[in-house]
Amino acid sequence: MQQVVVNIDNRVLERRLLLEANKKGRKLANIILEVLENNFVPRKAPKTKLHYKRLNPLKHISRIDYEIDDTDDSGDTDLNDAAPFKEIKDSAAYVREIRQNAWRR
Repeated sequence: MQQVVVNIDNRVLERRLLLEANKKGRKLANIILEVLENNFVPRKAPKTKLHYKRLNPLKHISRIDYEIDDTDDSGDTDLNDAAPFKEIKDSAAYVREIRQNAWRR
């Protein structure tokens, strides 16, 4: 660690630095150190963007064919009256219980 003493002979510069430090609520030494870091310490390289090939969805589409089983009447069930989780009164306690049970497995 190096310690450096800086003498500011220029009154205008000194006043502007003090005003900036007071405006930001920081010490003058921290402001000067920040300026030095911004000018002399290399910044991290920006993250590289992901490069991917864009495909035409119409050329790469595939049709999904499956047979519908007519014997299963679950598709005809009216779900308008369904009320899942209606027995739960305290949702936070319910989630805690689920999480505890997941950790026990």
